[in-house]
Amino acid sequence: MKHVIAIALCCLNFICLNAQPNPDIKEAIQYLNVTPLPYYCFKTEKMGPECRGIWNYDNILYSKLFTDFGLTDWFTPEDEGPCGRRKFYIKNADCMLMLINAGSIGDVSNDLLVSVTPEGEVIDQMYVTAIGFEPKGIVPVMLFRIMETGEIITSHLFPKGNVFKPIAYIETLEAQRVDTVYRLDSDNKFKKVMTILFEEKTYTIDVLSKPGYNIWNGNETIVKKIRE
Repeated sequence: MKHVIAIALCCLNFICLNAQPNPDIKEAIQYLNVTPLPYYCFKTEKMGPECRGIWNYDNILYSKLFTDFGLTDWFTPEDEGPCGRRKFYIKNADCMLMLINAGSIGDVSNDLLVSVTPEGEVIDQMYVTAIGFEPKGIVPVMLFRIMETGEIITSHLFPKGNVFKPIAYIETLEAQRVDTVYRLDSDNKFKKVMTILFEEKTYTIDVLSKPGYNIWNGNETIVKKIRE
């Protein structure tokens, strides 16, 4: 299973090279207020009035919307583009971070964390949230935090056995919580520094859909830390 987790994480976090400045991203940078750290992206967080639409020139920004817990099955929205939600400054980094919604269509929504220049050039990006909207409530697949130290931590409920476990109409989920810790490197790209594996558990829709449930407060026991 560890090999499957590693493959899935690598597929999610490949590097965007030779990106050109995007004027809409530059405008969003100028428009958005700075979000202070630490920042916790709760599953119930709404877009907010500050959200700024971004035209995805040359498909520079990732645009997949995932429909399963393994983050392997996806579709691309045709009528809705990305939206700049927040911006962050990381101490000693000569770039800024933007939280950009890749799309919220039907029952799913995904966010990107993007390192950008003041001119709107995309340096690097990765998926940091994936949630599903179910009749009983919002189900988190992946959420993230940014700490005051600049560490970015994604928390993912990785399914046991069937990596294609669909989010829709879930009743129970056998999964392992996987936290991945990143830092910005000297090139302002996301560098994975640690993977933290937790005990496998069976989650129910009643637990996952509780308004106050976010993946990091599940009280799972750490079983292994892997430093890069």
